[in-house]
Amino acid sequence: MKIEGRTAIVSSLLLTTSIYISGFSIYISTLVLVLVFLFFPKIILNIKKFIPFLMFFFLSSFILSSLYYSIKITLSIFAILMSGLIVTNLSTSEFSKALTYFKIPESWALSVSLALRMLRVLETDICRCFEAAKLDSKSKFETYFKVLKAFTAIAVLRSVSLAEALYCKGYSGKVLGELRKPSLKDVVFLLLSIFVLILSLLLFFENKIYFAICVTLKP
Repeated sequence: MKIEGRTAIVSSLLLTTSIYISGFSIYISTLVLVLVFLFFPKIILNIKKFIPFLMFFFLSSFILSSLYYSIKITLSIFAILMSGLIVTNLSTSEFSKALTYFKIPESWALSVSLALRMLRVLETDICRCFEAAKLDSKSKFETYFKVLKAFTAIAVLRSVSLAEALYCKGYSGKVLGELRKPSLKDVVFLLLSIFVLILSLLLFFENKIYFAICVTLKP
């Protein structure tokens, strides 16, 4: 069973905030990754999509700084991406309804959820564009140019077809559907997310106190 909408949104925000509060701590980032993979093992299948980006980020940060810093930042970015993927597992209607529960206007909630759904569609489209462009391109520059040209046309057509679909279905700006009751898995995951946030706060204040002591004792 997929995680309940409100739990997914709150937990994702808590885990992401924990990473930032802890100062991109390796321990907190690792804990977030373990928590996400433990409750959502299917998310592991998405790792390969981020490998080129993470490798580029690791190498560039390593050139500009140290090995420890590049590992720390790359792991933190990876943990943030994985915690964000929790929300992408939600259906459009459930995500919209969960946003309205937090007093987000219905028109905004539907727009955000539709944009989230379209990202998945556009991701598939751009992969197909690359596959088609590689067949008759002689260079990488020509391939990227063809992909950009084709993807722009497809994105416009997707937008027009989406607007026509909403019009034909008589879209009124109202979010339909009902929220599910949180299951035991949802409650446990939310509590663990709160626990991670508390750990990050403790780590934050520990670093602040340590810094203050060092400044005070400095001759």
